[in-house]
Amino acid sequence: MKIFRVSLFAAALHVTGACAESDFVRVDAKLPDSMGAAITQGSEMLPAQIHWVPGGALSWSGGYIATVVFEASSPNCAIFTYSNNALSTVFAGVPCMFKGPPTLKFGRNIKVPDIVYAVQLSNQGVMVDEGVALYFDAEKNTFCESRNLSDWYRFGNKKRLPSVDDGHCSGFY
Repeated sequence: MKIFRVSLFAAALHVTGACAESDFVRVDAKLPDSMGAAITQGSEMLPAQIHWVPGGALSWSGGYIATVVFEASSPNCAIFTYSNNALSTVFAGVPCMFKGPPTLKFGRNIKVPDIVYAVQLSNQGVMVDEGVALYFDAEKNTFCESRNLSDWYRFGNKKRLPSVDDGHCSGFY
């Protein structure tokens, strides 16, 4: 059994740019029931212990992204993708807390926005500011997490595009 903890986070989606959604990514108020059931079953948590982050439910033509926090003994946050009835953990942190809502970013001059989260993660017992960035992998038709992309949005030279070769899309639950 996995041990998780929660701090409830409530915020709306913020977007870098002129619109609240792109032509590709939509903000959804409701995720499919089957996704909620898969997260509940995979985490071995009761539905009351899983808190959906307002504004953290996104969709694209191939699936959904859910941002959740778990109520347990240590603060925990997770980002899931759901496509073709398969749930994948793109990011999970213990202890972890979302610092704000996800942001759609178009910094790489691409049609599909990157999705960036500000989080606090534990580093030797101290909570430090970090970022989580997701990019769209057209070949796999899903969003994937990249540390390089996250670092680029936080600290990188914007004149040089980041490599997303470190990206991971799986981690099935």
